[in-house]
Amino acid sequence: MPSKTKPKTTKANPDHRGTGDELHQSAGGHHAVLTTNQGLALSDNQNSLRATERGPTLLEDFILREKITHFDHERIPERIVHARGSAAHGYFELTKSLKKYSRARILTEVGERTPLFCRFSTVAGGAGSVDTPRDVRGFAVKFYSKDGNWDLVGNNIPVFFIQDAMKFPDVVHAVKMEPDRGFPQAGSAHDTFWDFISLTPEAMHNRPTTTTTGATCSKPSRAATSQNGNSRCSCSHRSAPTSFPSIISTRPSSFPKK
Repeated sequence: MPSKTKPKTTKANPDHRGTGDELHQSAGGHHAVLTTNQGLALSDNQNSLRATERGPTLLEDFILREKITHFDHERIPERIVHARGSAAHGYFELTKSLKKYSRARILTEVGERTPLFCRFSTVAGGAGSVDTPRDVRGFAVKFYSKDGNWDLVGNNIPVFFIQDAMKFPDVVHAVKMEPDRGFPQAGSAHDTFWDFISLTPEAMHNRPTTTTTGATCSKPSRAATSQNGNSRCSCSHRSAPTSFPSIISTRPSSFPKK
C-alpha cells in the first residue's frame, strides 16, 4: 500500500525526523496547523507519496500537486473578471441554530465565530479601472470554517446572463474593453457586447441591467436633463444615474464588534 513515512511521535514530542533526517511536524503539536488551500489539516508537505520507500513519486499525492501548482502560479497576471475591488477581514457569528436545515457546524454552533474574508468588485473593469461604473458588480465571502473553506459568491443582478456555463468565456470576452483601444473600461456599451446580446436571446433580459451611463430615447428631441445632472427621458419619466458610488471606500482590518 502506498504510504508516507510513518510518524514516530509522542505526546511529549509531536515533532519527529524522517528517513532523511528532515523535520516532520504533526498537526496539533507546538506549531500552527498547516492546511491545504481547501482547509484540510495536514502534517507533512515535505515528502512526496511514493510507491515504496525509494520508489517513484505517485501523482495521486494531491498535496504534492497542490504545492507545485501553487508554485507555478506565483506570478499571476491580472484577473480576467473582478480585477478591481476592495475587501475586508471579519468574522461570522451565528445567533440562532439552523440545525433543522443544515449539518454544517458553521450554521449550527451558536456563538461560534468563524473568520471570513469579504470582497466587493466590479466585473468587467481591469485593475486600473475606476470604482464608479454602473455595470455589474460582484461579491465573494470566504468562510474559514472548521469543516473547511466555504466560498459564497454572487453578482448584483437578478438573473445571470447565460443559462449554459459553456458560454461564460464568450460573454466575458464580449463585455471586456475593445482590444484595439483599451476602452470602455468596466462598461458594456460597445459593439462587441451588443453583438453577443443579439446572437444570444437568453441574455436579452439582462440588457437593461447592464446598460452603462445615461438613458436613451427613440425621440432625442424629448431627452432632457434633470437638476441633479442625470439623463432623463421626458416620455418615460425614467432616469439613469451617471454613476454609482464606490461600494467600499475603506479597508478595515476587522468588522466592528457589537
